[in-house]
Amino acid sequence: MTIPRYLHADLHTHPLGDKYYYHPSRQLSSADRDAISRFLYSFCSSGLHLLACTDHHSVASGQWAKEEASRRGYPFTVIPGAEVVVLGASQRLHLLALNISADLAVSRLTLKEAAAQIRRQGGVAVLAHPVKYPQELKKNPELLISLDGIERVNLSEGIFEVDRYLNGNSCYQNRYIQQTGGSDFHWNPDESGASPASIYRKEFPFHAPVRWLLEKGLLSNAELERMVV
Repeated sequence: MTIPRYLHADLHTHPLGDKYYYHPSRQLSSADRDAISRFLYSFCSSGLHLLACTDHHSVASGQWAKEEASRRGYPFTVIPGAEVVVLGASQRLHLLALNISADLAVSRLTLKEAAAQIRRQGGVAVLAHPVKYPQELKKNPELLISLDGIERVNLSEGIFEVDRYLNGNSCYQNRYIQQTGGSDFHWNPDESGASPASIYRKEFPFHAPVRWLLEKGLLSNAELERMVV
């Protein structure tokens, strides 16, 4: 068995769109579960190995999506997570909390506090679409020290020029920060025939290093073996 160095990954999607943006919920309705199931099915031909489900402020949909993908035997592994709003020095920022098991307090935590809580859960903190916060990063580059990753490619918002902040080894002040990518696709279950896979251009948003995925707990050895058999 040959272990690949990289896997095709999309680390930023919204199975339920913006439904719970303002009213987070830990309880999924039958309609929610049906929408998530159809969302997952639509990715089966995408060629992805990893799909992070990161609805706003709630990990419930991501957790159910992981279970559903496993039940259905889909050709990708789901990483449960949430996109949460945190406090920066000058504005609110969005943080991807990957592989968490419990929700975070919405809009009450600083980025540093939220990242610490994410890591205590065994999760990974990634700054979402930093291209939207040029002034924040310019005024407060120290926030990078709290991150595990930064979203260099966001197919909805654009590409962030990380070279302004990270060196050739993808480090800020000797801290390694993984450059990630995601589609930021917001699924609308009422759009019949919608194909999330069609949003990808010539390449996937992120060629994820297997070593990093394993080290951060975003992928297990058993899941990796199942993909490469």
